[in-house]
Amino acid sequence: MQKLIRSIAPRARLCGASRGPDRRPARGAAGIRRAGQVGGAAPGRSGAVALITVALIAGAAAPGAGDELAPAAAAVADGDLQLALGRMAELFEAGYPTPSQVLADPRFSPLREDPEARAGWRDLMRAHARESRVTMVVPDEPGEAMLVRGHVVRSPDGVPIAGAVLEISHTDATGRYEPGEGAGKDRRARLFAFVRSDHEGRFELRTVKPAPYPGSSEGAAHVHFRIHADGYRSYGADFRPYDHPRDPEERATSIARGWRFSTVHHEDELLVCELTIPMQPRAD
Repeated sequence: MQKLIRSIAPRARLCGASRGPDRRPARGAAGIRRAGQVGGAAPGRSGAVALITVALIAGAAAPGAGDELAPAAAAVADGDLQLALGRMAELFEAGYPTPSQVLADPRFSPLREDPEARAGWRDLMRAHARESRVTMVVPDEPGEAMLVRGHVVRSPDGVPIAGAVLEISHTDATGRYEPGEGAGKDRRARLFAFVRSDHEGRFELRTVKPAPYPGSSEGAAHVHFRIHADGYRSYGADFRPYDHPRDPEERATSIARGWRFSTVHHEDELLVCELTIPMQPRAD
């Protein structure tokens, strides 16, 4: 088991990326063990990965003595979501070192399901984005476990950019951004995170593989991001976490922007992809 847990952060190849613009299923242990059915992998394999991920997340987010998130969690339990957000804000503004921990904490799941609370939660996480390694899903989120490694660099010389903030969102295992009919809007996505690149320009994101929109083909699934850094041009794009043929014009446009293409890789039963994200300095 220790070997498997250590393997949660493997080395991997690059994955494809492309330029872009914007009812969850029943939850529980059974949802995790069915994860392989989402991405086409064998259920046993992805189930093992998901359970390892659960063990890591639960160890970080489990409540206990000295749990500074307990007051906010109590407000959620009482149904007062706005009070919960207020208590989180006070804690984060006081310097709480790992704000994104709440994204992986099941006690705060009701914030994802309420559209108004979710919008406030998203604003709060944006304002306090300070971690370079983020888990954006709770342990029982259905889907194949996925690790994204990113490297933010200056174009064209490849110098790492520290402190770049990425807003990341994608669909769930049903192909929806939010509960309801149709796919919804990515800016209201239930699955989201904010991550800040470290001193080497790197970040890691643990999530689940997104599914295509309802009625779309497998090739339509993607992860949205928007990136901002002082002194650089902000922009939005998306990448597809698997090999997928591109139409020549789209691929040429992406390559011109500095995207690098390679393959998605399974290592120790974890879906891993890496991408390099270029940023152009602002002229002003």
